[in-house]
Amino acid sequence: MVTLFEVDSFGGIDADTDQLLDECFENHDAYRAVLNHQKYLILGRKGSGKTAIFRKLIRTHAYNIFSFGHTFSDYPWHHHEKQKKAGVPNEQCFLYSWEYLIYMSVAKILLNMDNSQPHSDVAAQEMSVIETFVIDTHGSRDPMLLRFFPHSVC
Repeated sequence: MVTLFEVDSFGGIDADTDQLLDECFENHDAYRAVLNHQKYLILGRKGSGKTAIFRKLIRTHAYNIFSFGHTFSDYPWHHHEKQKKAGVPNEQCFLYSWEYLIYMSVAKILLNMDNSQPHSDVAAQEMSVIETFVIDTHGSRDPMLLRFFPHSVC
């Protein structure tokens, strides 16, 4: 039997960088349910693999699979504080900022990843409106999401 003093390492401290862990979730029921649009939310205890499934989903790319992921570190906390100081209720500060990030993420996917778009004349007109808005607002059809709420502009 090995004593505690003889153990060099108890394992990695960051499961997020473990490639084997990533591969292990390929056939996980929760991963497949989200990938197949049967579920949109994964709940679980700490260590149950939620982050591994999230990472796997946002790195999965195919002709018919588009994904973009956000974490709480993406949230524009400085903008949130400015909204609170202006009297916007706390719940609405979160709602509008996250909604904008999500809508812009979908716009980025449509404009830059989904090569099947536009699939009709009506879709082409709508895509043109989206593209004009994104370029006019952010200077590119593929803007960096973390720059949506710059410190100096808000």
